[in-house]
Amino acid sequence: MHRLSQRELARRAGVTNSTISLVEKNKNSPSLASLKKVLDGIPMDLASQISVASRVDAFR
Repeated sequence: MHRLSQRELARRAGVTNSTISLVEKNKNSPSLASLKKVLDGIPMDLASQISVASRVDAFR
């Protein structure tokens, strides 16, 4: 997996660094439009993103 800083992901996604930080801390639920921007900023295909998300959910 590519390691991106919050700042780099925000830049790629076209959202603020604050938005990325709040989502990571589970203090903000992004709109679908913002979520799509963030996912588009991650250099990973959708199937891989879903796989990672399911592993994170299982860990919680």
